[in-house]
Amino acid sequence: MTIRPRTVPQRSTIDLAYAQPGDRVYVHSTKLLSRLIQGAQWLRWRAGSKWNHMFILVSPIMTSPTTTVDWTIIQAAGKGVSYATYSSAAAGNEVAIVSASDLEREKVVEFMMGQVGVKYGFLTIVAIAVNLYTPSFIHIDFRKDGTWICSAVANEASRFGGLIRQWRNIYGVSPAESWIAEDT
Repeated sequence: MTIRPRTVPQRSTIDLAYAQPGDRVYVHSTKLLSRLIQGAQWLRWRAGSKWNHMFILVSPIMTSPTTTVDWTIIQAAGKGVSYATYSSAAAGNEVAIVSASDLEREKVVEFMMGQVGVKYGFLTIVAIAVNLYTPSFIHIDFRKDGTWICSAVANEASRFGGLIRQWRNIYGVSPAESWIAEDT
């Protein structure tokens, strides 16, 4: 049985000024693919369905020892797992940053850095879409080994840093599933 929370519980989020390496960032975008992801997630979970992308903060970009102007991030996107900047990934989008305070941040970042260059899991996205649009007792898992989607690699990095969650399939975790699990 799939639990469908009707309201979004309060989350412990932080401001970018207080962010540190290893923190998870959720993104809400209004692009077409983003809306399709949000719609499918809404059918299954309702709560958390607005988040359609995730990435991990890696290191601040500083102009002086005390002035952070941007962040280097690692994310899984169409071109695979790669470096980008916070400002490019968050541009025009709503974001929520969840602190990795209980984790070994260095291990989270180390894992993400080790995944740079891995291809994007397009087949995983198709499998998730099929699973979200079908009853929860039907679960289809087809993906290509050696690929990642954004929420799966971010959650696996967090697991590498010490955050243990019992996912049905870590490779198919959606941003909504991850958001719902944040305070549990």
